[in-house]
Amino acid sequence: MSLTKEDLQAISVLLEPLRQDIREIKKDVAELKEDVAELKKEVAILKEEVSDLKKDVAVLKEEVSGLKKEVAELKEDVAVLKEEVS
Repeated sequence: MSLTKEDLQAISVLLEPLRQDIREIKKDVAELKEDVAELKKEVAILKEEVSDLKKDVAVLKEEVSGLKKEVAELKEDVAVLKEEVS
């Protein structure tokens, strides 16, 4: 059995909605790829910011540790002064 020219044209007409759907899907996929690429850039920026914040927190922890030591020394000095005064 062979298909006639009319059969092929009829099939082509029937396939056209599918072709249109495929074109739309390809367009949607292209847009999604762009969105994903943009999100990846944003995530990379956020990761850098988190890394910077972690460094800042580490510095603050060191400073707090130093302040705690200074406060402990001041408490000792105050205790000594209280003894001397009394």
